[in-house]
Amino acid sequence: MRGWVPARPAPGGLDEILTPAGFAPVTWESIVIDLSGTPEQVWQASLSLFYDVVVLTADQLTQLHRAFLSDSSSLQVDDHLTCGMRINIATTRLFRAVAESGEVGPITSSAESRLRGPQLGR
Repeated sequence: MRGWVPARPAPGGLDEILTPAGFAPVTWESIVIDLSGTPEQVWQASLSLFYDVVVLTADQLTQLHRAFLSDSSSLQVDDHLTCGMRINIATTRLFRAVAESGEVGPITSSAESRLRGPQLGR
């Protein structure tokens, strides 16, 4: 599938790309956003997140809505539908290589400002 990105890249995959460019190894954190509620609440909360409905006609959207409510009925407990979205966050830090010693250290504040470029209004 063209353009598909796995929910969480293989361990070390980002490190293979970022480490040679001067970044520290990536650390991962997963968070879950709870979208649970009544079937109608889940429909409203997730509709714009997961579906590009602008390409659907009003009739198609109505059919999709009805199908969602019907198909989700077997998953409900006391008119409550469990729904969540996992987000995987990759964090790293830019390091600089010191050519003379071969040491690697954190980027300095002056180097950070050079990376950001000129600041307007200063």
